[in-house]
Amino acid sequence: MKIGCFTFTAPLPKLHSIAELFFAFSPQITTRANQHIYVRFELTHWQGKIAEITAHTARLLQPFSLRGNWTFGETAEEALLLSLESVPDLESAHIEALRAYFAPFTLLDDVGSESKKKQFLKGCQWLHQLGVHRIRDFLKLPQEMLAPRLGIFWLETAAKIRAGQGMPWPVFELSERVSEAIPLTDPETHTGCQDLEQFQFYLKRTVDRLSTRLHTRQQAVLKLELKFSNKKQIQRFELELATAQSQSLELQKIITQRIGSLADRGQLSLGVYDFFEIEARTLTRDRYLQKDFWNSHAGVEEQVSSLIARLTEKLGKEKAFFVELHDHYQPELAWSRTLHPVKKKIPDVFKKIPQRPTRLLSPRIRLGSLADLDCHFKIIDWAPPERLRLFSMAWRESDFFKIQTHDRRTLWLERDRHDGVFYLRGYFD
Repeated sequence: MKIGCFTFTAPLPKLHSIAELFFAFSPQITTRANQHIYVRFELTHWQGKIAEITAHTARLLQPFSLRGNWTFGETAEEALLLSLESVPDLESAHIEALRAYFAPFTLLDDVGSESKKKQFLKGCQWLHQLGVHRIRDFLKLPQEMLAPRLGIFWLETAAKIRAGQGMPWPVFELSERVSEAIPLTDPETHTGCQDLEQFQFYLKRTVDRLSTRLHTRQQAVLKLELKFSNKKQIQRFELELATAQSQSLELQKIITQRIGSLADRGQLSLGVYDFFEIEARTLTRDRYLQKDFWNSHAGVEEQVSSLIARLTEKLGKEKAFFVELHDHYQPELAWSRTLHPVKKKIPDVFKKIPQRPTRLLSPRIRLGSLADLDCHFKIIDWAPPERLRLFSMAWRESDFFKIQTHDRRTLWLERDRHDGVFYLRGYFD
């Protein structure tokens, strides 16, 4: 097991929402300040894994135009120290790097850390006067002199480093609000978005980020809120999807279709707004997240679901649906609408039809009563009777039996229901 610390090149005001992307690696994550994310990797063989983790992280952060670096250690404190100091190992770092052990999940400048910060700075000053400048030299000091001269925090830090232990992680909770925003003003020309074609470039970047967050949360969206704003006004539009969606391309098509219809009806003017935001209001589990690579129709079902969502947005809720049939004597109740493809197994009617003999006898041969059958052949197996009504016998009912004889012949016998007489009707060759 390893602890990874990903450090962004600059602090992020919304680090919590970006941290959700790292669920792609492990469900055990937490953050520090606005720049660091810890991930617990349950891996035993690390050969080549760091390169894979780095490449996958770059793909996750590409829609957000963010960058950073990974460092790995046995504890979160060690991984943070290696990130802050850019050293190959813990013992070669300077004494000041131990601030990672004093405040692994916060900053020493945060409110409530004054006593820790004062004790940390005082301890660093005393160790430099003693000639201790590296962590390897600090670990050589006897424990008896740490507590009375440096304090309890320094003693605990030395014990944690020697034992390879770290502090308990704070709980990381998913944010209830999943939203992404983007300015609609070009930073170079300071001009806003004027038409739908230009708006699609901004929309793609926003929806790509939203879709990436939904995938790492293993969720899909059923209701969206589109918000356009400037310094004077805010305009909101709700968008309900017929089927849950998480794919970026499909969401872009549906949103573009809605924005285009609003612009055509004069309800929205893109040129007057400076900011655009998408918020996922209603979330559900993504039923197409787990791909079935052995099923050739797995991708088709997701495409059909997206098609239904687009048609419903364009034509209306009652205009795009699948028909599901029901067994009912009233025609208007024998079907219903559904938004998902109907998977109804077609019954194999041929298996339900009993076999018929390949040779039929005409006329039939009288065999006699049940006791007389032993005079003709020895029966070793009887099939359940099948009751038929024959046209040749004026629609009189008879019971037919399929039997197996001792000489491996299969015969078809008829028993008259009125007198109980058996007849030989045919052979199964």
